[in-house]
Amino acid sequence: MPDGLGELYAEYRTVDGDIFDTCADVALDAFLAAVEEGDARCSQVWSEWSIREGRETYAYLTTDELLTEFAVTSGQASHDRLTVLLPSSATDIVVRQRHYYNRYLSKRLANPLWDAKQLVLFRNIPMSDSVMLTEALTGVRESFGKHNLTRVYAALASGKEWSSVALIEVERKRVLENRQVLERCLEDFGFVTTGPVVEVDTYYSRPDVDYLETVECLRVRERESGCEVTYKPASSATTHGPGGVAAKQETNVALADAAQAEHAHGLLEALGMVLLARVEKARTCYCTPERPELSVMVDTVTGLGSFVETEIVSEEAREEIVLSLEETERLLGLWSHPVVALPYRDLVLGDGRANPANMTGSVSGSSASSILSQPWPGPIPGA
Repeated sequence: MPDGLGELYAEYRTVDGDIFDTCADVALDAFLAAVEEGDARCSQVWSEWSIREGRETYAYLTTDELLTEFAVTSGQASHDRLTVLLPSSATDIVVRQRHYYNRYLSKRLANPLWDAKQLVLFRNIPMSDSVMLTEALTGVRESFGKHNLTRVYAALASGKEWSSVALIEVERKRVLENRQVLERCLEDFGFVTTGPVVEVDTYYSRPDVDYLETVECLRVRERESGCEVTYKPASSATTHGPGGVAAKQETNVALADAAQAEHAHGLLEALGMVLLARVEKARTCYCTPERPELSVMVDTVTGLGSFVETEIVSEEAREEIVLSLEETERLLGLWSHPVVALPYRDLVLGDGRANPANMTGSVSGSSASSILSQPWPGPIPGA
């Protein structure tokens, strides 16, 4: 076929993609028709292919879901030598677009979801090798959604599976006054860094409800390694304390790859959602194997400056988590940094509420006590 339809390019012949697809379709139709008619050679090829493919198991999962299931299941498996299946670095994860299928889909559908193969090289890492395990988790961190990353850390730390637990994120954001000092402190305490990763967050609101007023979040987050859609419920006395500590349950939907962001935007717009703002930031994340539920994020937000966010994901009583968060801030020297009560979305929009009162000074011990005096519920739902 290349000789008859292709053009000479160096020592190769190239064929137009549409012509190749059409010829491939005709050849496949002819082959299948020959199998149905009992052609011996074609039937043998078909039989060998069926046997070979029949021995394979297919799992239709996103990269996030695939990595999580392998890590959690292998980490909890009962055997003499405790190991976990993980890629050792980001280069062990490859996505290859299936161009033939995608060209076919684009001809048949108005807005197709692109098809691709995910190739992951898993390594059997001893759980006793903390150095190799930390390097692996650090290298592939951005391929995990936040909830699934917590599942993996929890399974490795205690053998507990959190897939059915409603996790709450307890967090506080502050203005970052000296990044170099913070980085040295994090290094001294054994935190490992990933990033920086550029994240582009696009925020939406319902047409009949102003999410700026209710402080709800509907967001499409895009990064090079993938994208996700996130919803956070409205703020109330049970989700926000007076010291700028927020505690909300996130609902995250991780999409197959970064190319799916366009479809996510299209879906939200088709549902009548209203575009609010677009926030671009460079995020560097710090974590430690000793505290898998704890993350410290340093953000450089376009048009706003630098911030640091301390976050703990847990199913425990919030009073304990708030105290743990505050102690972490003290150890890292963040206690004197001004608290930022508003989301980046509101700050970028220049919301009228973004006044000095929302960037307060340090939270004193009495203020911290007043946080705990608020109606924080006891056990987090699902605990």
